[in-house]
Amino acid sequence: KHHLREVLHYVIAKRNATETYRLLVEMYGNHVPPNTTCKEWFRRFQNNDFGTEDREHGKPPKNFEDTDLEALLTVDCCQTQSELAVALNVERSTVAKRLKAMGMIQKVGNW
Repeated sequence: KHHLREVLHYVIAKRNATETYRLLVEMYGNHVPPNTTCKEWFRRFQNNDFGTEDREHGKPPKNFEDTDLEALLTVDCCQTQSELAVALNVERSTVAKRLKAMGMIQKVGNW
């Protein structure tokens, strides 16, 4: 991965992103990142950003703490995801993801 970025940096001086991608495919076959990734690296190098390491990606902040969800379930373990979502003021899918991450499975109407 790191090596391919260095090769991309080397080839950038004489080619455009599409030509560079084709050249990488000829050289490395299926081990090449997608064309969109090559274009992104090409753009970064053209903007004089020559670092080849991955950038840190921050996680979005949680909309609520798991303890809030656990407290609601302690009060009433029969609540649906929709009811929990309303109580926490979030989307139902957010509640579903947190429940799954917490290892909570609904069995016979109880969490």
